[in-house]
Amino acid sequence: MILAYVLATLVVMAESKPRSNKLLFDFTSVQNLDAWKEVSDTARSVGKSKASFVLQKTQVYQRAVFFAVLNPQPNGACFAGVETSVKFDANNYTAIKVKVRNMKGNMKSFKVNLVNEKSATNGRTYEQFYDLLEGEQDTVVTLPLEKFTADFRGKFDPTAPPLTAAPVIQLGLQVTGGVYSQIKQSGVTAVEIDSIELV
Repeated sequence: MILAYVLATLVVMAESKPRSNKLLFDFTSVQNLDAWKEVSDTARSVGKSKASFVLQKTQVYQRAVFFAVLNPQPNGACFAGVETSVKFDANNYTAIKVKVRNMKGNMKSFKVNLVNEKSATNGRTYEQFYDLLEGEQDTVVTLPLEKFTADFRGKFDPTAPPLTAAPVIQLGLQVTGGVYSQIKQSGVTAVEIDSIELV
């Protein structure tokens, strides 16, 4: 009886223990962005968009800049982005926070893509969109992990298991033309980013 009480108490304490935040990327201090690679529609023969992810270093500060050029097909299909490897259990966190310093250009819809160990084998990604206004500065974008939805080739996949079904192994930044959306976009954009954090 006493042992059962002790075990139950330990379980409650473990569940109530505050979870620590995890800083995935601090772009104000990293040496390079070599681990990031471009994933844009030029992987297909009709694609003609472009993305790059570079460090901006001045005598005063350092941050990453996501550049993208969207050149859509007649139906609006296009995408440009970058991705890198990560490793975390989404069950241990509630959201991803992206600290944005500035945004320039004629796009407003951006998204974060996540891939877990299960979706990596079937071509699914988990995505969440967010909006930025041109000139918007010092903004922290909070993306609840529970609101990431499964996507297969640009369409929502209602049959997919939740993101938390397996460890997350990949994170990407992307802009799209909106082939399956009422919001269409094209042109150029640049987003300055300080950090990406799990909370």
